[in-house]
Amino acid sequence: MKTNEMKIAIFGAGEMGIRTLFQVGKNKVSCFIDNNKTGKLLDLPIYSVDEFKRIYTENMVVLVTSSNYRDEIVAQLEENGINNYICFTPDKEVNLKKDYSSRLSADQWGGIYNVYRSENITKRIKENEYSVWAQELLKITHIGDSVLEIGCGSGETSVILSLNGRKVSAIDNSEGSLELSRKVASNFDCDINFAMADATNDLPFTYEKFDYIFQAGLLEHFYKDERISLLKNWKRYGKTMISLIPNSHSLAYHYGKALQEKNGEWSYGLEMPQSSLYEEFERAGLKNIREYTIGAEIALNFLPENHYLRVALERAYNEIPESRNYGQGYLLVTIGSC
Repeated sequence: MKTNEMKIAIFGAGEMGIRTLFQVGKNKVSCFIDNNKTGKLLDLPIYSVDEFKRIYTENMVVLVTSSNYRDEIVAQLEENGINNYICFTPDKEVNLKKDYSSRLSADQWGGIYNVYRSENITKRIKENEYSVWAQELLKITHIGDSVLEIGCGSGETSVILSLNGRKVSAIDNSEGSLELSRKVASNFDCDINFAMADATNDLPFTYEKFDYIFQAGLLEHFYKDERISLLKNWKRYGKTMISLIPNSHSLAYHYGKALQEKNGEWSYGLEMPQSSLYEEFERAGLKNIREYTIGAEIALNFLPENHYLRVALERAYNEIPESRNYGQGYLLVTIGSC
């Protein structure tokens, strides 16, 4: 059976269902089926079995993604006259991209940052477990400042800034990321202006609207000339630009990333860490540029727990704490005036 010639319904509007969606291709899926959820997921309708049987035709196939309740689901489908189904188990990491020379698509990012991560993110924020980049942004910005996040991903950083008195707007070009971000924000009643937008095009805001514009983990997916073009575009909308991307001088991060790529475990496609963005900022017309790195200990997490390099760096950091500042931070921070 060629599923690309048929309409596909996914039984299970949960983590397995989302993995299946991005594995088979969102453009091929017409809906989800789930007796415990209603509404929409990633802009696709969710039907109960009773609702679905009214629209079911022979030109539709149901992918049953649950393994724990598979027998019960199959029985329920057959009882309702739905006989065209496949018991389907998605790959563990459907977003894994072995071709590390290509960027992930918006749908692939949506598979990584999906709404089922909201519970863990909400828990971290409630327990004040702020990421090193969120902490840094709280140091740079001030209460009452207007802030724009470009490429909000999970929405976690924007929510933290909002909870700490910043007036936040955030954009992303992934439906999955925006759904997750809005869910996390709603858990804290945060008033954040989320918008679907492509960061490579004009942004849906007036010029010079924001006190600060930042991206944390976006520019490293673009080549140098692209980075300059993006910065030129973005600077029109704010007063100060902040970039946080992986630091190529971080031995732990760089070596750990290489190990993950070698083992086929890297999930983020093309990612190019940089030692400096000074030239890009300057050529984009930004001024008063300064740079530094943060998060040396965070970079250790890219290495296996007992790897000899991680053990050696942990020992060095303990013996000489200031060695954390020897350019080994996970993130390169670049700041410039627009």
